[in-house]
Amino acid sequence: MKKILTLGLALVLSTSISFASSFGKSVKNAVKSDINTVKNDVKSTNNSVKNAVKKDIENSKKAQTSAAEAKKNEKLSQINSKLTELNKEMTTIKNSKEMTETEKTLRVRALQRQIDFYNKQKAALQ
Repeated sequence: MKKILTLGLALVLSTSISFASSFGKSVKNAVKSDINTVKNDVKSTNNSVKNAVKKDIENSKKAQTSAAEAKKNEKLSQINSKLTELNKEMTTIKNSKEMTETEKTLRVRALQRQIDFYNKQKAALQ
């Protein structure tokens, strides 16, 4: 009876060991595959976040440049309107018959200085 019990115990022990080793291998393989899928998910998420950040940076740069262009165009239009106004004034002064030549010369020089100033600003903006 002791021999049968010993053989039974040895048989049960050997089957449990073989079952445990195969179960351990399957658990080990399952953990490896889970780790690999998590790594791949993290990599893809990281890449998508990087791309989103790059697009946000590009969009903000485009917005800044378009805002700067709008301000520049607004200033240029103001300068151009001022220049046309000054040129009209200069032609009226030159064609005026009521002023003396000295007065005309002084006013034309003052207007010419203003026109030169606005032309320099315009050149700096362009």
